[in-house]
Amino acid sequence: MSTIGFEQEELDFAGPLRLAAKLTLAVNNETINEPRRLYDLALAQPNVTQLWRPVKNPAAFGLQPGAKQLLWNHGNPVGRTTKARRFWHEADAEQQKRLAGL
Repeated sequence: MSTIGFEQEELDFAGPLRLAAKLTLAVNNETINEPRRLYDLALAQPNVTQLWRPVKNPAAFGLQPGAKQLLWNHGNPVGRTTKARRFWHEADAEQQKRLAGL
């Protein structure tokens, strides 16, 4: 999985040929069909955390026994229910200190 992002200034400055060359060089041509490798790559992402809950029937997905469910933790929400969920970067220092002790 790859993401290519450009700022508007880059797009205005660069010509069409330069953008085509940049995109050609940045394309990820590797196809990954193995669930185990996909799981490991997902786990290596910065915003993905491993939950305490196991994956049901991991052998059916080609995962190792005892594999845990993954959560994409966009912006580090804290709290198990929607009502209790808070975003770490929006909490003040006092709240962060309390949440760090959980």
